[in-house]
Amino acid sequence: MSLAKLMDTGNSIGRRLLLVALSALLVMTTLVIAIAMVLPAGLYVGLNNVESVSQGWDGAARLSLFLKFSVDDRAAEELRARLASLETLEHRLEGLTDEQVMAELGRPDRHPEAAQKARDKVLLNTFRSEDDILLARDGKLATYDAQIRIAYTNIERLKAWLETQKKKAAALERKGRKIPAKLLKEIENTRHQIKANYESILRQEKDKEFIRKKYAADLARFRELKELKTAQAENEKNTGQKRYDAIVETVIVCDGKVDCDRAWERAKKYARKHATTRTYVDTRKMFMTQPPKEKTDLSITVSRLRPEPDKPEIIFMDVACRKQVASDTWCETEEARKIRNEFRRHVLGEK
Repeated sequence: MSLAKLMDTGNSIGRRLLLVALSALLVMTTLVIAIAMVLPAGLYVGLNNVESVSQGWDGAARLSLFLKFSVDDRAAEELRARLASLETLEHRLEGLTDEQVMAELGRPDRHPEAAQKARDKVLLNTFRSEDDILLARDGKLATYDAQIRIAYTNIERLKAWLETQKKKAAALERKGRKIPAKLLKEIENTRHQIKANYESILRQEKDKEFIRKKYAADLARFRELKELKTAQAENEKNTGQKRYDAIVETVIVCDGKVDCDRAWERAKKYARKHATTRTYVDTRKMFMTQPPKEKTDLSITVSRLRPEPDKPEIIFMDVACRKQVASDTWCETEEARKIRNEFRRHVLGEK
């Protein structure tokens, strides 16, 4: 083949390859342009369809949570607080009355017997016997008792620490040195913590009394529904009732009938008279004798407390003796019981 024909053939092949490449490029360009034009429209249609399906969803989602009637107010409030703390939900929590609950369930509130019927059903479904009710009650009371024991342990620890702080301050004074502001602040903080723990104990005891009353009502209704006699529950004795009664005997509520300042001075005088340990705290809100060291020692603390901000101030007396066993939280000696029994009568002049 001559050189001219060879060059002519090469040129022909090159033109064909160029045409194929240009055709492919044109097709690809057309496809890209088509996709670019169609994709936004498709997305718009898709989004529009989604919006149509979900129209009216925003703000319409609602969850109603119904608790058993056996759940007490404290437990319900704790659950409400936990739900309110969830950051993943946008919510507005509202508590409903029993009548509102009936309305939520489609029952007219003009028929209170419907609410009672619902409670009765829950009561009978929850408990099979009187013992079940008493065990449930005692279990809840035991939880509060554990918290009270912790508070008393904290008080004992804080009193011991306060005694150490006071001795340190006294030693500085004997040396003619000024007590540092930091130490004075620490002493004040320790007193405040002791008061806070006493207030916690009183709140826990109040909650325990609410539980006793609630389960007493449940028990009475259960017996009525089952047509049982009261004598069938011989083990109905209220757990911790004796201790609760003792605490009530050492509580004075400063309502309109009580001159709190006068009662406070009489309470401190009573504590000085009956405590066997020396006074080492005497402030406007707290009077305290040293912690018990000997087996026969009786230490008395009198505090002006406000366990609930919206309720009247309370004067509370606590009698402590040396522990016989580590788990003891309540001084049960005959002398301690006598001091408690006479407290209100002496301070208030009761007969």
